Amino acid sequence: MSRVTSPPTESVDPQVLRAQAEQALRDGRVAEVVPLLEKLVHVAPDGSDVALFAHRNLAELQLQADPWAAALHLRRVVTKSPQDHVAHALMCLCHALLGNLRFAVGSYRRAVALQPKNPWYNHNLGHLLDVALGKSAEGRSYLERAQQAKPDEDEISSSLGHCLARCGELKPALKLLQRAVRMRP
Repeated sequence: MSRVTSPPTESVDPQVLRAQAEQALRDGRVAEVVPLLEKLVHVAPDGSDVALFAHRNLAELQLQADPWAAALHLRRVVTKSPQDHVAHALMCLCHALLGNLRFAVGSYRRAVALQPKNPWYNHNLGHLLDVALGKSAEGRSYLERAQQAKPDEDEISSSLGHCLARCGELKPALKLLQRAVRMRP
């Protein structure tokens, strides 16, 4: 009895695929990027830099349209690379879009722990605590840290002003909000 074998599958070098995906990203050829990244996820060794590159980029590309799929890609990244602050911040955005606000806050806490001076991580965490969870007093310190780092950002000033108002500090809140309006009327 003869044995039937499948034809050999074409061997694909993950580094070549990554280079092609990077070029497509640089060129803005999004329609080509996703299939390249999906193929890369399947051929690259699990947990390798190449695989993490593919998962992170797929997550970024899918975040708005399919935050759940993006979160699944990011889970692979943060599991293999827990120090990846960008992946934690992106995970927060996924879960905020999905309405999982407590999980989103936890992801931003990890991002802030990894990059404590990042004004946007501090802003977003403080804003979530203040607006989404009603924990204005807790969010205030993060928003103040963001304001100190980026005093000329109207979005940060507005968020801190809102938070201060919710904390009952109306005069400093009004001052910040007026300043924010002057920065971007």
